[in-house]
Amino acid sequence: RVDGFRVNLIGTYQNGEITESAKAPETVGNKIWRQPELQLRLAPSYNFQITKGVSASILVQSGM
Repeated sequence: RVDGFRVNLIGTYQNGEITESAKAPETVGNKIWRQPELQLRLAPSYNFQITKGVSASILVQSGM
């Protein structure tokens, strides 16, 4: 264990579908383009104290 070090795994599930469209009614029922169904992000961070009452964080996010 390293004090101040933390790793978060963040996930999002989306099941998007077009439910109505005045301009293109033929697309109703289709999945939304370029929208990932599952998205995961790994976010390690390191928190440290600079002086009494002042702290800082370093955060890096990586998604797939």
